[in-house]
Amino acid sequence: MTASAHWPRLCSAVAATALVAGAVGVAMVELLRVVQWVGYGQWGHAIVPMVPHVPAWRRVLVPLVAGLLCGLSWWWVRSRGRLVGAAESIRGHRPMHVGSTLVDALNQVVFVGSGSSLGREGAPRELAAAAADRISSWTRLERRDRDLLVAAAAGAGLAAVYLTPLSGAAFALEVVLRRRSWRAAAFALPVSFGAVAAASQFVGTGPALHVTPALTSRPDAHTIAVAAGAALAALPVGLVFAWFTRFVGRRRPIPGPWLVAALVAAGALTGLVEIVRPEVAGNGRELVEMALLGSFGVQTALVLVVAKASLTSGHLAAGAAGGLLMPSLGVGAATGVVVALLAGQPVAWAALLAGVVVLTCTQRAPLFASAFVWELTRAHWTLAVVGLLVAACTRVVTRTEFLRNVKPLGGS
Repeated sequence: MTASAHWPRLCSAVAATALVAGAVGVAMVELLRVVQWVGYGQWGHAIVPMVPHVPAWRRVLVPLVAGLLCGLSWWWVRSRGRLVGAAESIRGHRPMHVGSTLVDALNQVVFVGSGSSLGREGAPRELAAAAADRISSWTRLERRDRDLLVAAAAGAGLAAVYLTPLSGAAFALEVVLRRRSWRAAAFALPVSFGAVAAASQFVGTGPALHVTPALTSRPDAHTIAVAAGAALAALPVGLVFAWFTRFVGRRRPIPGPWLVAALVAAGALTGLVEIVRPEVAGNGRELVEMALLGSFGVQTALVLVVAKASLTSGHLAAGAAGGLLMPSLGVGAATGVVVALLAGQPVAWAALLAGVVVLTCTQRAPLFASAFVWELTRAHWTLAVVGLLVAACTRVVTRTEFLRNVKPLGGS
């Protein structure tokens, strides 16, 4: 292909992928709302406020039925052997099947929308990547450009959901591609920013998390010191959580009756836990916001750390697919609350830096983790700087034999 024919095709593919990724992000967010409305009878973004207003039997029935339906659907789609993730497609030089990816994405939305403890970014991430694979085929891109476009689309699908363009591009480089290069960035940045620009026309432009005024001003040295202590305390929590989620995530039940039974049991367990602690419902966004506001005490925070981590790992072990971003932030933020309250200090900065640590452990991506937390909150620029430093130190620790032989789940 001549250069004069290559560049128009490439630019067209990048522009089309950005628009499609933005549309996919919006569609998945709206579908999630529909699922929550069907399950809990209320319309909105936040699932945690919905849960206490329904009877206990419904809290159990909704995720149980979702586990049954998704178990049967995942059994069918996985038994066909056509489900290929974005990272697997790039490394194995295998095409992504749009139909199978769509079924998998719908299952993820239904499972998360029913209250299960997994992130909602997995569905738009993989579906946008599958669309980019098809677009690259239509525009006849070279293999190298096709791989970069698929990775950029995966990050852009995530970015469109949370309105985080910088971290979407970082996700494409650090988690999906697992390498940084100027050429990869030249794909990832315009696709991610374009997807967010398209999605913001429908979902708004504000930060994804509601933050306290304390986060918009520069923190003093004592606040940073307490937050650093919270980050240090979150490190063993993040290491254990990351190792366990990766371990169970790659030992899921094979497609069959055991998969269905495991997901039904996981759904029922979710409902039973939500009867006692509704804060664990959903992906964890509301849990992070409650942590930033200091809405619970030390004992409750400790319970939420264990409950959120256990449910998330249990869902992966049962065979569910989904993201780990908000569950990781929820586990980390609750850990940070414990340290801040014991030190008698405000909790917001401690919660966020602890969240950066756990997110870095699960994703092995320091640039992404620090940028993601900052973009979610649009907090003072100090968070971006200190967060990157904390994430870099955490990444050094994760380069150990403890985690070396287990791949990041987010990029699978």
